[in-house]
Amino acid sequence: QTEIDARDRMSPRSSRDANFDDLGPIDSPALREAAFAGVRWVAAGRVGAETIAFAAAVVLARLVSPAEFGHAAVALVLVVFAAALTNQSVATPLVQRETIDRLYVQTGVTISLLLGLSLSAIAFGLSWSLASVFGQETAGLLRLMSPVFAISAVGVVPQALLQRALDFRRIATVEVSAIVARAAVSVGLAAAGLGADAIILGALAGSAVF
Repeated sequence: QTEIDARDRMSPRSSRDANFDDLGPIDSPALREAAFAGVRWVAAGRVGAETIAFAAAVVLARLVSPAEFGHAAVALVLVVFAAALTNQSVATPLVQRETIDRLYVQTGVTISLLLGLSLSAIAFGLSWSLASVFGQETAGLLRLMSPVFAISAVGVVPQALLQRALDFRRIATVEVSAIVARAAVSVGLAAAGLGADAIILGALAGSAVF
């Protein structure tokens, strides 16, 4: 209730407000109140996500060979780059800017999508050159993982708006849902015999949800 009341007092930034033309600064008392209330959701979400991820990793260790795990680990680096690049280029300015309007949000969506598509194309192209370094199997996994930039770009602006609204409950729910999707897809496909591909496809599924 405290979190809801605090967000209601911050209505200019509420994610429920369809009008972005008056997204002004929020007052410090409301910010502190909502932040303290949101810590519970963030902590619960993190614990839940890590527990599910650990359980999935244990199961995958029995279904996927160590060699295939190694190949997949190289390709999974793209997930980290995708999150870092999209957040720093688009999400962070949206969250930190004192006020934003509808045009600013629409511009952020356009930039994030163009950036995501461009990076996916670059990653796909570079994978052929990296075959001489990491081997053909890893290069194939890099190509399979390359859409992660475009997929991650779709959720950048909505995620940033949730952060502006201090909607920690929804952020935690989305994070746990992404981990569940990633674990379910990875384990299910690994059980079907897809090996390293299962890990990559699971990561893509998690990125799509998040």
